[in-house]
Amino acid sequence: MAACHVVLHLQLSADAEKREIWYTAMKHPEYGIKAFTFIQPGFIALEVAETDPAEDGSYEMFIWEKWDTKENYNAYLAKRPPTNPLIMSIKESDSKLLKLAIMDKRDDRLG
Repeated sequence: MAACHVVLHLQLSADAEKREIWYTAMKHPEYGIKAFTFIQPGFIALEVAETDPAEDGSYEMFIWEKWDTKENYNAYLAKRPPTNPLIMSIKESDSKLLKLAIMDKRDDRLG
């Protein structure tokens, strides 16, 4: 089976206090990314990147995750329903999920 790559593209609020809601949730000791995502079966790696502020003061964040299979990613995702505190913090922080891409096909053109 091919590995599964997931990319989340978020727009973060221009308001620093609102952005802090999201950052705090990401680091939460129970439901944050390291505390919860990293321990799930099939999880391999995660990277986070953030742009410089746009003219309106908002930021864009990209979260890339690698999973051993799409099935393991879907099992993890089922544990993050809309009522999950990490997911709820997106709305509470006035941030927006712009795109979620799940890719499980391998492209060997680059070797």
